[in-house]
Amino acid sequence: MEAGPPRTPNVSWQNCRAVPDHSECFAFGLFGFTAYEVRKALPPAKNAPQIGQRAPDFSLVDANGQNFSLVQLLASPITDSGGTARATKGVLVYFYRGYW
Repeated sequence: MEAGPPRTPNVSWQNCRAVPDHSECFAFGLFGFTAYEVRKALPPAKNAPQIGQRAPDFSLVDANGQNFSLVQLLASPITDSGGTARATKGVLVYFYRGYW
């Protein structure tokens, strides 16, 4: 009989749970409770934007070095794949670190 590579056991999440261990549940619960308590201890943000409130105009530089503003983004229509243009309802600004 030819010896092949050693067999690796079939390891899955269910197999790792042969002995019940509730430490993950406890750690997650402790994290949630701590986050809740810390949030209560923080002072309210008086100048925080409210839901539905219009954002102030701002200008940023995109990844290609081009300046753009919120007013420009809201004024430019969105064109779908069929060529139909419609008004912009909102803007999502995504910040990423990149390699600067």
